[in-house]
Amino acid sequence: MKYRKSVKVNLLSVFGAILVLSLLLPVWGLYNVNKIMNYQSARETFYHINNLVSQLGRTEKGFLIEESKHPEFMQTGESKYLTESVEIADRIRNKMKDLGEHKTTFDLNIEKHLNEITRSLIQYSQKLNQLAVNIRSRRFYNLPTEEGPIAASLDMDQSGLPYNRSLMLLLRIYKRDFLLTRDPSYQSKFENTIQDFKSTLMRSDVGSLSGISVTERDELLKWVDNYQHGFNQIVKTEQEIGLNEKEGAQGELREAALQLNHQLEAVNNDLSRAQDEINYTVLFQGILIFIFSLTTGALLGVIFSSRLSNRISLIKDSIVKLSEGNFPEKKSMTGQDELIDIQQAINDLTERIKSAADFAKKIGDGELDTSSSKNLNQGVLEEALLTMHKKLQDSMQEDEKRNWVVNGLAKFSEILGNDLKDLTSLSQTIIRNLVKYLGINQGGLFIVKDNQENETYLELMACYAWEREKYTKKKILIGEGLTGQCWQEKKEIYLTDLPDNYIKITSGLGQTNPGSILIVPLKVQEEVFGVIELASLNEFPDYQREFILKLAENIATTLSSVKVNSKTLLLLEQFQTQAEVMRTQEEEMRQNTEELKATQENLSKKLKEIEAEKQKNTAILEGSVDGVISFDMRGIIDFVNHAGEEILCLDRSDIIGRNIGEFMPVELNINGHGKAFYAGSNGSKEIEVRTEMAFKNRFDEEVEVLGTLSLAKVEDNTYYTLFLQNITVDLF
Repeated sequence: MKYRKSVKVNLLSVFGAILVLSLLLPVWGLYNVNKIMNYQSARETFYHINNLVSQLGRTEKGFLIEESKHPEFMQTGESKYLTESVEIADRIRNKMKDLGEHKTTFDLNIEKHLNEITRSLIQYSQKLNQLAVNIRSRRFYNLPTEEGPIAASLDMDQSGLPYNRSLMLLLRIYKRDFLLTRDPSYQSKFENTIQDFKSTLMRSDVGSLSGISVTERDELLKWVDNYQHGFNQIVKTEQEIGLNEKEGAQGELREAALQLNHQLEAVNNDLSRAQDEINYTVLFQGILIFIFSLTTGALLGVIFSSRLSNRISLIKDSIVKLSEGNFPEKKSMTGQDELIDIQQAINDLTERIKSAADFAKKIGDGELDTSSSKNLNQGVLEEALLTMHKKLQDSMQEDEKRNWVVNGLAKFSEILGNDLKDLTSLSQTIIRNLVKYLGINQGGLFIVKDNQENETYLELMACYAWEREKYTKKKILIGEGLTGQCWQEKKEIYLTDLPDNYIKITSGLGQTNPGSILIVPLKVQEEVFGVIELASLNEFPDYQREFILKLAENIATTLSSVKVNSKTLLLLEQFQTQAEVMRTQEEEMRQNTEELKATQENLSKKLKEIEAEKQKNTAILEGSVDGVISFDMRGIIDFVNHAGEEILCLDRSDIIGRNIGEFMPVELNINGHGKAFYAGSNGSKEIEVRTEMAFKNRFDEEVEVLGTLSLAKVEDNTYYTLFLQNITVDLF
């Protein structure tokens, strides 16, 4: 055991030495990382201070731009920006306090700079507050105090005293322009103009200026002085605030801000320079320590590896040959460490692989019954090879079965394609070849047929038994026996392990005692064209049953084609017969058509003559001075001429279609003799020639007329034509 642990001990020794060396760099790095983190923390704190100072500057700009002219600030002196600037200044002082207590601050000796920044911050805040006070003093500009410019201007405008208003307007313009531009030149212009204003007042003669008195002139001078005083106060206030950013309180605030920024920049430069120095130092020392550790560790590794290189080379050569597919020679190794066991294991592995290769070669040569070598006993490799052997055997058997099925289908496809017209010979060929190909004992082929009574049944078209043919007339109805049941259910029937008394079970072949029976329907798209019944002394394997099912579909397709061809031939014969009959009928129709055409021409000629006669009669009736009304035996009016319209005082469209009884009391076709009777107040009388009657017109007035009735009978119908003569018109 002592020697077997030598490699492990050597490895642990080298690893321990390298570990000690490698710990130097992390320990040293941890110390310097902590130092760098302290500097980084100080820089982050100072970066936050710079952000707060920038925020303070933005607050100042917000105050000067937004709230310096806000009425609420002018009134109360309160501003959210000033409040925010105070809060920011407090936060900066707190951060400065934290930075002053930071360890890095003492290392860099920047306490003095931090104190100067704090003082500059206080000075900046004071300047900002003073600027706010000066800005708020602008509120008196618009206050109407006694000495303010607005009050003086209002007093002069409201006094009604005469003065030079153009000069007064010019003064107001100078004041406005000064407030807008902060240009000192407007102050000089204002002073010159106001002196001209006063001189004008002083040169004015008292009493000649529209009656102005000395008191009124003095009052005007007082108001001018007040206006000048107010303007001077505005100028003074704006100068205190600063006519630009470099003057007044604004200039002082800018100077304080610049001083604060310079001090912050100086501290930031010190921190940056210090961090760059420590980063450079850490990087340089780290490289030295890394090179030392790497060199020492590499030296130890080379020394240790040289002691193991020979043995490892032997092992490597053996493994490389094995990986290349070659068998290395058996090698021995001196020493008493773990590498001896490794080399021995490689030698044993080589022997096992050789045995496995020999076994695999025998299997590849087809020696599937060969036994494995003792070197592979109970080994994973032997189990894998045996499994492969078993799968190869199964695969060969499956290939044989598939080839048998494919060859069978190809053979019967050729048979089915030879002759599709003779169904009997085709059936005999199919069943004979099928029984022989399957190697079974009996077989029968039944075809679905219809008789003259439209009864559907199965007829045995061909059978084959015991190497000889049997021709038997046999019909099976649907559901009768196993064959009829297969036809009805459209499913295969497979029976095995039949008892000795199977002869009592009726099948399509009669009564036998086979070992198994397979009955398969010949169907295409759920339509059965026949049934195949096969009997064997042995059971049908699954692959044979699968073959028979596929073949049944092909046979059914062929039978369907034969059936369609038979129907097609029958229909062709019927079509030819019907075509001959149709040709005969066509000739007869041609003759009838010619006769009909001549008849139509005669009829058309007669219709034209009738129409001409009708138009002539209509013209005669329309031209008659007597009224003419025509109606049928129901009394429905179908014609009235122009004279009739005048008697009834109605348009023709309002008369045709109405009943004659609406215009006069009349009785038609009494006792079926077709005569018409007028039912007047003096009793009923037959309308014959010039019978006196009374008609009612549109205005419900009775019109006395002489009526003459004409009857015309057509088959069973009677038509009346009434000629009316207006008696009143004739008498008049």
